[in-house]
This record gives sequence, C-alpha cells and structure tokens, in this order.
Amino acid sequence: SRRRRRTRFTAAQFRTIQALEDRTLLATVIDNGDAGFSTTGEWRIVPNANFPNPEGFAGDINHAVNGDGSRLVVWEFTGLATGNYRVSATWTVHANRATNAPFVILDSVGGSLLEQVFLNQELAPDDFSDGGADWENFGIVNITGGTLVVQLSNAANGFVIADAIRIEATNDLVTDDNVKIIDDDESGFAATVGWNKSP
Repeated sequence: SRRRRRTRFTAAQFRTIQALEDRTLLATVIDNGDAGFSTTGEWRIVPNANFPNPEGFAGDINHAVNGDGSRLVVWEFTGLATGNYRVSATWTVHANRATNAPFVILDSVGGSLLEQVFLNQELAPDDFSDGGADWENFGIVNITGGTLVVQLSNAANGFVIADAIRIEATNDLVTDDNVKIIDDDESGFAATVGWNKSP
C-alpha cells in the first residue's frame, strides 16, 4: 500500500498559513480620538466634568446637539486593498438620542457615495459583538481607491453620538437596500399567458 506523505510545519509557518487563511476576517476599528478620526464644529467628549462616567467603546464618546449638519465627524481608513468591506458602528443609547443619525460611506475622501444609512441611536446596536462592544452593520461596500471614509453629521432630530467604526474585509457580496427580490408567489409578481408554474 502507498504511504501518505505528511507535511510538517513549524509553529511559525503554521501561524503564517493561518493568518493568510483568516485575512478576510481581520477587522480595523477607528475610535473617536484615534488617528483617522476628525471633527468639524463642536463635538463634546464624554466623560467630562458634568458626565464623569466612562461610556462607549474604550470608555469615551463624542456627541453633538442636533442642528443643520454643519457639525461633522469623519472616520478615514487608509491603505486598504481594493475589495468589499463590511462597515459597522457602535454607540451608547439614551432617550435623547437621534432616531435618524445620518451616516454616509464614501469611496475615498470626496469620492463617490457608497452607502447612506439613518440609524436610531435610541436603540442599542445588536447585529454582533466584538472587542467588548455591540455593533450595527451598515452593509457591505466595494472600494476602489484604497481609502474608505465614513461621515456623520448633526442633521438629525436629537443628540448624535460618534463612537467607533469597524470595517472588515469580506468576500461577501455588496449589499444594496434598493434591491428587492420578488418571488413568483409574492405580491408584485404577474405573468402573461404561456407561463406555467412548476412544480
């Protein structure tokens, strides 16, 4: 009988192979205050003298009162490979939060609009947990310029919270909330003469 030849790897080689296999699972987080995070206009930081308790990812958040959209925060992820990325956010909840916090995702600084979402920050993010925080998915976008930008303004109906944004390279397909699938037994489907249902 033929003997199978086994390949033996050193611990370092195995770690390298595992890292390559898991490369699409690697995530990058930019928190408020990190490199890549910037603000325009007044965004107050919590904790502060009036609100001394830590909250949010890594213990702090930025917030702005609702207004005309002139107060802006930006999370800028650079040095990225072209491809698809899942984008997610975390925030802290309160009854005074905006129910329509306006986030946009851009393909590079000043680039094309990839996604726009309005999040209810009175409700806790609940799509998944990672790094000690709960996250809400915006969707999956495709970038071509090596930079992914997320923006949030205060054009909302309550206090807007800027905390951490998380991106993760993925092989999953780009999501499009404007696409709706109608099956042949659902409302909105119609057929003319000559089409037979099977089975």
